[in-house]
Amino acid sequence: MNSISPEKLFSKHVDDEFVIYFSLPQGYDQNQIYPALYLLDAQWAFPKAVRAATNLQKSKKFPPFILIGIGYPKLYRENGYIRHRVRDLTFPADVAGDPEYELSGRADQFTAFLHQELIPTIEARYSIDTKNRTLLGHSLGGYHDLYNLLRFPDTPFQNFIAASASLWWGDGFLFGLEEKWKLEGRSVPPRPLITAGEKEGAEQVTESERMVHHLQKWRHIGLETRYRLYKGARHRASAIASLVDGARWFYTNKGE
Repeated sequence: MNSISPEKLFSKHVDDEFVIYFSLPQGYDQNQIYPALYLLDAQWAFPKAVRAATNLQKSKKFPPFILIGIGYPKLYRENGYIRHRVRDLTFPADVAGDPEYELSGRADQFTAFLHQELIPTIEARYSIDTKNRTLLGHSLGGYHDLYNLLRFPDTPFQNFIAASASLWWGDGFLFGLEEKWKLEGRSVPPRPLITAGEKEGAEQVTESERMVHHLQKWRHIGLETRYRLYKGARHRASAIASLVDGARWFYTNKGE
């Protein structure tokens, strides 16, 4: 894949600036349409994601896709970007009084940025298959991935990769949200992939499997949920493995 220099994009919804990363498939042709995979926390994960996507697309049988990363400026590096990540990736707000979480709970504003600002900007520039957009998030990003799916029936994403999602946030808020979820108004039933690493701990694995079980209740109306448990994997290892499995499923229908 061919990576392009990152660009800064200001969001009026978040009132802050993001760094957007791009990687196009070899031989990109503006007259063709391509699936797009949007990666959260790209300030960490984008180089590894590009390598994984490049390896997948070395096979002529694998459809090319565009990789888009959403990250933070380096000036937010202190404390591992935690203040801004919890601002954008979580809802509801944390009530424990942790100073690092004081900005938490603003996922709706970040979602509006993704839906109303970022996607139109990308699709004005590149030729994207509007029925094959994927959102990938890891840890808190995985939580936001599922929040995007469950909270917004009109989400423009069709595919969701929630890797090692922080399902503990808000005392399991997403499990209650699932009960109110509807498939109404979706032209394409969404496809969530939920993953976890075997060595992340029993709670992570149990809660991930619990979410899979909840979502599988909607199979009769077109929702297909899949789950991957990565043997011997710890928390950080699940993100790129999930990208590979998700891309194989969404782009070749061979994710089993």
